[in-house]
Amino acid sequence: MARVTFNETKAAQRYNSFNEFRAQINPSYNTGPSYNNLYGVQFGPPNVLQAAYQSRLVPGGNNNGNLDFLLNSYAQEVSSPTRNLTTSTVNNIGTAYKYATGQSHSEMSINFLLPRGARSYTFFERWMSHINNDATNYVDYFDDYTTDLIIYKFERGEGKKEQVKQSDLIKEQQGDSKKKNMQNAHYYENQISGAWVIEEVFPYNLGSVAMQNGPAALSSFSVGFQYSRWRWFPNFSGNDKKFSRNPPLSSLINQNKNPTFNWIKSLGAVAQAFLNANNWTPSEIAEFASNGIDLNTIAQDNSPNFTPPPNIPVSYTHLTLPTKRIV
Repeated sequence: MARVTFNETKAAQRYNSFNEFRAQINPSYNTGPSYNNLYGVQFGPPNVLQAAYQSRLVPGGNNNGNLDFLLNSYAQEVSSPTRNLTTSTVNNIGTAYKYATGQSHSEMSINFLLPRGARSYTFFERWMSHINNDATNYVDYFDDYTTDLIIYKFERGEGKKEQVKQSDLIKEQQGDSKKKNMQNAHYYENQISGAWVIEEVFPYNLGSVAMQNGPAALSSFSVGFQYSRWRWFPNFSGNDKKFSRNPPLSSLINQNKNPTFNWIKSLGAVAQAFLNANNWTPSEIAEFASNGIDLNTIAQDNSPNFTPPPNIPVSYTHLTLPTKRIV
């Protein structure tokens, strides 16, 4: 056990000094308190919805009815993902102690305001319907109904400096020469302090939309999500010069540890062009990588008709036990 010594050094007395505390919460040091109302939400496009609706009901698609805006701006309450370490106990002789055995996480949820056109509600309802069709009881493939979710955390006034435009001023300020200070005003954009990158996300619960005949209030609904794993990527800034201010998220999602990514990276230019031209799904590309298919040779042979084995959804309802007693 470590030995504790007591002394009266300045470091030991720092926590009793208000002046020391005030000096340490300088915003440039990133030690000030964070606000919980500065965030952004970005969903990736699920393959099941792309196949069914093309770009009309997927984030980032054309003619999607401002779905990206609705999912981001109408996300009223967002809970970040959790992480827990599972443990086991050793109790041989003496005091028992625990040791780590693995990781687990709980589901996360987002509460959305309901727009009048219900576009965001329709997005999640159709997404869940294509995961498991309640008419056929077929469940689609995991890689096709999951996507990535990024939750951005912002902080006030630490971003890019912007000048106030004339169009941003009210009419009385625009042509008044005495308002030069206002016309030359500037502000700082909010800065991303970090992001939760959540992989293989899919909705498992679509909450109800409550309605009542009392005083009018904003309608909302909640969505519960399951996921496989997540990473937190801080955007270090301020006086910490060891880290870049805006690291690209694409290089931070452990792509180098992904065998599919490494397989794609090992392909030649002809094979990569051949791969992009066929518009294969991620699950089909992963199948190529896992089976060690020599796509370089296939591309050189100019075989555009090569297709992977068909992916046929399988129904597991025939494996369930009967629910009625047979006499």
